[in-house]
Amino acid sequence: MLYNMDTESEIVISGLSGRFPDSDNLDEFWQNLIDGKDMITNDHDRFKVDEKTMPTRMGVIKTLEAFDADFFAVHGKQSDVMDPRTRKLLEVSYEALLDAGVNPATIRGTRTGVFVGGSESDAGGIWRRSNTKMNFYGVLGNILSMMAGRLSFIFGFTGPSYVVDTACSASSVALQQALLNIRTGQCDAALVAGAHLHHDPASTYMFQQLEMTSKDGKCKVFDASADGYVRAEAIVAIYICKKDVAKRSYATIVHAATNNDGYKEQGITFPSVVLQEKVIRQVYEESGVDPLEVDYIEAHGTGTKVGDPEEMLAVSKVFCEGRKGPLLVGSVKSNMGHSEVVSGLCSIAKIILAHSAGIIPANLHYKTALTRRQNRNFVCLLHEVIKQDTPKHVFRGFVVVEPEKMEIVVERQEPKRSMWFVLPGLGSQWLGMSRDLIKFDAFRKSLDISTKALAEVGYDLARVFQSEDVKIFDNLKNAVVPITAIQVALIDLLSYFHDPMGPYYCLGCSTSYKGIIKAKRNKVLLPLAL
Repeated sequence: MLYNMDTESEIVISGLSGRFPDSDNLDEFWQNLIDGKDMITNDHDRFKVDEKTMPTRMGVIKTLEAFDADFFAVHGKQSDVMDPRTRKLLEVSYEALLDAGVNPATIRGTRTGVFVGGSESDAGGIWRRSNTKMNFYGVLGNILSMMAGRLSFIFGFTGPSYVVDTACSASSVALQQALLNIRTGQCDAALVAGAHLHHDPASTYMFQQLEMTSKDGKCKVFDASADGYVRAEAIVAIYICKKDVAKRSYATIVHAATNNDGYKEQGITFPSVVLQEKVIRQVYEESGVDPLEVDYIEAHGTGTKVGDPEEMLAVSKVFCEGRKGPLLVGSVKSNMGHSEVVSGLCSIAKIILAHSAGIIPANLHYKTALTRRQNRNFVCLLHEVIKQDTPKHVFRGFVVVEPEKMEIVVERQEPKRSMWFVLPGLGSQWLGMSRDLIKFDAFRKSLDISTKALAEVGYDLARVFQSEDVKIFDNLKNAVVPITAIQVALIDLLSYFHDPMGPYYCLGCSTSYKGIIKAKRNKVLLPLAL
């Protein structure tokens, strides 16, 4: 069946409800925002933090225990093993419908869609690892698709119903899908929701190891000291429908679009300013709205070293070129933390409340503005210049130096060709990977030097190489450090006859390190073992 796109009908947000960190409802959430309260806390019982390097601060919603299973016609056995996110989604979805002036019974059997932003369940993982006997109730209670399916089942909705998992953009993409489905006539109205709770410390630990989260548990959005985000919980639902049938209208959804960065040399987690700018321009061009008419931007703004500058560059290119006055920008994550898959709906909740009150809540933890990176056009030109050898130039390359760091020492060398060895990263390690090459003196001596250097920081490299236990690599450190030592030894071996002065080792990283760190062995290996 082909659907005609209805671009004439105005689609509005008619109902809203949610649970936020330290906020049982929208009134408490708004009060916390205008009071400038940091909704992040150390005082929570989600899990015990034994790891010293793992953040203890987190944004948690107040109560998870209470649930009226009888009211929602959920069997007691089912309720006991149901993902807490689904239980809370039932509550806030019901409240969002009431907030829109809709009695759920009156739209039972209608083509109302359900679009939920979500990800794999922490609670489900714990349930599967527990000694609890797995049964039919546990499976239905924890499978991801049931976050949407359960809502459609309980409320009797017959429209499209599915969960969207696109990481931090999940609830925003769910809204875009709901808008598209209404405009193409596949549903008449929609519940758009998102849910995120933290029960398992493993995921928090992994984010910390990836250096995505803040060490002091603060989202220092747009600040020069930003060092990552703090994780937070939230459950939010909105009810959207066409304006001509709405009993309340908080805001009009003009347009929405999505795209993907595709391949990037910096890695899959690195944001693309080019593609962000492209999708923003697409929305405004297709909707016929002039970006210069926008007075305020509620940004994604998580407080990461890479994400904020890229997003702000895209925003400034779209909204600030030709602008006469200032553009106000904020992010609710500075107040409540990053709720990841629900973050889009949390931003919408803040905007609706701010618009109703006529007040924009202030960002927290903002002291020093982000510094702009070096001029991109100039750096691109330098890349063009050095593509070919330049006569009389001993070196081929360039460096952009900050004004306060102008001291440069250059030693003249005879021109010679450099040899580069590019080695893979994680995934190529295996038990006994050093045994076949240890017979070469240069390789063995290199490993001996690395072993002694690592021993000074308490890491036993020889133990890992001699181990017969394949699970030894489950520890990320035991995967990263040995393979780096092997790669250093390979370079030593291959460089043995090429450069008597010895090689340099380059550690390339596309997340938190800026560029390539060129250093001797201890600068590469030792930080990995700490």
